[in-house]
Amino acid sequence: MKKIFTLLSTAAFAVAVNAQVEHTLVQYNDSETFLDSTPLCQSETPGEPVVNHNSRLFHLEDYGITSDFTITKVDFVASALPGTNIWAEVAEVNGEFVADNMIVGEGYGSFTYPTDPNEDDGNAKWRTIEMLEPYQVIPAGQDFAVALGYEFTNGGTSRLWMGNNEGGETSPSYIGWPGSGCVDDNPTPLTELNFPVAWSFSVTGTVEGMGTVELNSKSLSVYPNPATDIVNVSLKEGKAESIEITNLAGQNVYSVKSADSVNVSFLPAGVYVLRVKDNNGVTHLSKIVKK
Repeated sequence: MKKIFTLLSTAAFAVAVNAQVEHTLVQYNDSETFLDSTPLCQSETPGEPVVNHNSRLFHLEDYGITSDFTITKVDFVASALPGTNIWAEVAEVNGEFVADNMIVGEGYGSFTYPTDPNEDDGNAKWRTIEMLEPYQVIPAGQDFAVALGYEFTNGGTSRLWMGNNEGGETSPSYIGWPGSGCVDDNPTPLTELNFPVAWSFSVTGTVEGMGTVELNSKSLSVYPNPATDIVNVSLKEGKAESIEITNLAGQNVYSVKSADSVNVSFLPAGVYVLRVKDNNGVTHLSKIVKK
């Protein structure tokens, strides 16, 4: 898709740009879809690469997970030029999501787009980063964040546009991470940049007693959300063998075998976790809101 280059307001984004380097926060946008639009940082000097990090914060308790979570895979949506490399990093977060409260661990994995465009046209679609062993284990009750890092070169051959969704089901999402090239070490919410979307990526890991678990599952579609009575459930991959709804304390409040919808009219208003286990043994988790 053709990219439209747009300089964003200097006043609105001054807090996010590191004044020590000549870098600019810009937005590349396709007017037809948010899927191929992204705010990013680039050098004012053509050909100079700048490291970007797009990050997400996760609270295990929001998904009713009360055991250790071992991160094994990260899936994301992006379009890129051939040969562009993207990598995943993990940090434990203690308190507010700022650099001083982050401990970047050993969790790491990477993906490189093929150099031959005949093998991969680089268009926006789901990609997978398999994390390298030893896998990073997030202790029960510990908040954590995952960042997708990449180099963006102004006018160069290393260029990537993160996919995102308008509607914010996976929000809040951030730009920034310790060591980023031009955004302060403190991750900046996209909403503060007047970009009301969320990065499209999910995190997969293992949980004792639950097996493989996918947070913000790329395969699970849940609608409407919020809901008053019926919630429709579908998987893009695999078949749902069981569906459970738990409260945020992890207590089961509803369960059913294979189905394509659930009735939540009897539930008190609040936030719940939908757990859909597929025929491959993967449990897909999504938060739902009962109005």
